[in-house]
Amino acid sequence: MPRPLKSETWRQIFRYFVEPDSHQLEDNDESLPTSWPHGSRAQIVSSVCAIWRKVAMRDRFIWSSIYISSRQPLAMNIRRAGHYIQRSGGKISNICILVEKEFSKDQLKLFSEAFYDLTQLEIIDCMLSPWPAAKEGMTKLLTYMPPASTVILRGMVSSSSKMEVRYEIPGRIVAKAERLIAHRCTFSWKASVGHTFTVRELEILSLFPYPTARPQESPFAVNEWGTGLLMSLERCTIDETYTLTTKPKSRLELPSLSSLTSLEIPLGLLLQVFYKSVRLPALTSITIRSVVNATLDDWKHFISIEEGGSRIKEITIRSMDRADAISLVPYIDTLSSLITLGLEGESVSGVVKRLYAASDAYHDMPNVIPPPNPSLSVLKVRSYDGEGRTLAKFVHLRSWLADSEPHRGPAENPIIRPLRVQLLDCEGLTQKAKDIVSPYRF
Repeated sequence: MPRPLKSETWRQIFRYFVEPDSHQLEDNDESLPTSWPHGSRAQIVSSVCAIWRKVAMRDRFIWSSIYISSRQPLAMNIRRAGHYIQRSGGKISNICILVEKEFSKDQLKLFSEAFYDLTQLEIIDCMLSPWPAAKEGMTKLLTYMPPASTVILRGMVSSSSKMEVRYEIPGRIVAKAERLIAHRCTFSWKASVGHTFTVRELEILSLFPYPTARPQESPFAVNEWGTGLLMSLERCTIDETYTLTTKPKSRLELPSLSSLTSLEIPLGLLLQVFYKSVRLPALTSITIRSVVNATLDDWKHFISIEEGGSRIKEITIRSMDRADAISLVPYIDTLSSLITLGLEGESVSGVVKRLYAASDAYHDMPNVIPPPNPSLSVLKVRSYDGEGRTLAKFVHLRSWLADSEPHRGPAENPIIRPLRVQLLDCEGLTQKAKDIVSPYRF
């Protein structure tokens, strides 16, 4: 007879099975017994047999994600929330919410009572409908919920609908959040952001990405951020059309994002608006989402203001049209202290080819041509499906230049630094390319 599976094996299977409960909101399914909270995968596995129930009831992890849907009866939502909070020991990692209508005061009171024993909450994930009633229902429900360290707003927008409703986050939720993500929705900054808004990570991917012709009616403006956010924000991703609300006389008059080290943004938005709105004294890493409206002259002006670009240690180029990616090589060449270069998808082959050509030219004429990107020592390649021939040649040549005379220089101040490579999701590489790159991977 086959040996029975160990409890640990069942536990891992159950965790994999219930994972969608953390981010999927499903409609009613008549095939499930009405006594079960619909769609609760943890409830299903705990009801099959005594062995499964014993394993499931002892694992708090599979009860750590709750979803609330106005498409389901209120009693079902309340019962499910109560079961999960009790069985997780009051520690919930994620509450996913879909609200498409308003709740009465009595209904909200029931939610408040259901959340009474909730002692720890990491994520509130809100699915936002484009109707006014949904806004009122969501805002009121959040008012009765405990604060979470991460708040996510996701717009549910189809080709036939517009997300015109401006969502607000109650002050008690904002005050505790360390991370805010808003995707494809109109988030009401003026109603939500004040001096208590002190998130460390901000991600805004708007319905009106840069450079949309029609920005929001009350666009997000960097130079109107609350004083708390200016001091707390460390990482920011933004793709939203907005404009300057005031035109300062000098940079000394601008507010300072004193803790911001990492910024992901369309390059045109950075150069035309963002850095004209705030000072960026701590910025060391830039991720470029697109190149529209960017010019090399504006870039040179930006890095001259930011101490000649000497603080910029890392550049990442998201997957974009090959020609657009290649156009960024001169921008990279202006950064004297660049250590890490990240390339993704369609951006990889064009940029690597240009970098290889520059290194090859330096190899042939080291006394005539300055060393290209001499401080570059880390190359991160992600989601690349090419064969990697030029990539392998570039990595090998850079490493050879770093080790050979007359390119090496003194040990304490090498002319070209050795290159280390990180490959993530690069399944198309030939075996030969993998063998060449392998000694330099980390």
